[in-house]
Amino acid sequence: MSTLTSATVTGLNISHQFQYDSSGELTQWTTPLGGILQWDYGTDTYSGSGHQYSAVQKRYLQLASGGTQYQWTLGWDSAAVWHGTTSITDVGAQNAKKVWTFSTNGNYVPGLATAYEEHDVNSGPTLLHKDYTWTTDGSAGSTGRPYVSTVATKLNPGATYEADTKTVQTLDTHGNLTQSQVFDYGNLSTPARTYNYAYLTGSNYAAQFLFNRLASATVMPAGGSALTLVANTYDVYNGLAAVTFAIIRAGAPRRFASTWTDCRRWNTCWRIVVVGARASFMNSSSSVATVH
Repeated sequence: MSTLTSATVTGLNISHQFQYDSSGELTQWTTPLGGILQWDYGTDTYSGSGHQYSAVQKRYLQLASGGTQYQWTLGWDSAAVWHGTTSITDVGAQNAKKVWTFSTNGNYVPGLATAYEEHDVNSGPTLLHKDYTWTTDGSAGSTGRPYVSTVATKLNPGATYEADTKTVQTLDTHGNLTQSQVFDYGNLSTPARTYNYAYLTGSNYAAQFLFNRLASATVMPAGGSALTLVANTYDVYNGLAAVTFAIIRAGAPRRFASTWTDCRRWNTCWRIVVVGARASFMNSSSSVATVH
């Protein structure tokens, strides 16, 4: 069995060194400056099929030759088809641990993360716990592409001073974020802020598969009124019709004009017009600057 034992960078006269075990698994990589990464392997058995695979169980890091060696230990549950949990323990940090939980359901989210948590030293109390709720964007009928719709976060779960928060988001069938809700700690029923996003539509743009041009973004605080963060228009420049820039000759580069308004600065509204590589910054009465 042939293995790569070194790789030299021509002209710099530096090299990377590699070592393997008898099965051809990479066990050590030494960098040109003397840093060392090492891996120990174990057997991972899937009870459903009886299949066995080699898997990394320990990882070591040495920043320089003769320096301190750091170790991380990987662990997982016994699995019939795929693993439901995986953990990484930082041995050098007094066994602080991170744990991931994955869906084992035979639906649209098999193998996707459903929870994450961080444990205190010596595998002590949980410091952070996150739950992930998945849904689909409806892009393929009743199935669609899965995405995380809700992330619920708990700080110090189970303690008398536990603090909870969450975020909720909605995507359209093109993967664009259309709404994001942020909830303050201690209030998981009313969002503290709700962001809404709208995107450019039209047959000319759809023909060019342009579905991700942001048209507007607003934010609405709890109990307040919506505030416009940005409002964009496209392909209307110096009075030209939108179709002028939307129709593209075969083989010609795509050059679109975009205009957006920013009312957040200097107590006035500014219009920014971009055509190709040229940008003009204007207030309500005159052109201020043009950048090429």
